[in-house]
Amino acid sequence: MRYRMFNTITASVSCGVYATKDEAIKEANAIKGFLKRLCDKKGYNITAKIGVSINNAKCGEITAEQTGKRGRPRKVFAPNGNANRMSVASDPHIHIWVEGEGASSVIKSLSEHLNRKYKKQVVWHKNCDSYVENAKHYLDKQCIATRQLNTCMDRAC
Repeated sequence: MRYRMFNTITASVSCGVYATKDEAIKEANAIKGFLKRLCDKKGYNITAKIGVSINNAKCGEITAEQTGKRGRPRKVFAPNGNANRMSVASDPHIHIWVEGEGASSVIKSLSEHLNRKYKKQVVWHKNCDSYVENAKHYLDKQCIATRQLNTCMDRAC
């Protein structure tokens, strides 16, 4: 058996694929299920984070709204100085961050699956081993809804 390399890879599903935020969230849930089934079948140990974004990255970031009430604070978009010069909203799109043994194989399978599903090139991915923390922070500050998967915890590692 070949040794599986530990990689960190980010992928994005382009704008214009999903018409609404709810449709993109539904796809993020489907991606999480796809990754879980693939990892169970092939024995990959990964940690993944899937996020849905509807904002332009250059115009601000997502923050928690403090209302003083009980419960989890709502996520809201806080614009910065560039919000006046360009459009804040963009079409819904998905950011994916995968880390672990077999991450490149997982992203390759996911890319093939989504490209086949939409009958065009919709997924772009790149290795981000040199800037892992920046990639995590970017996903956290841009995404209005996130889904997490840790296959190492789901099985006895």
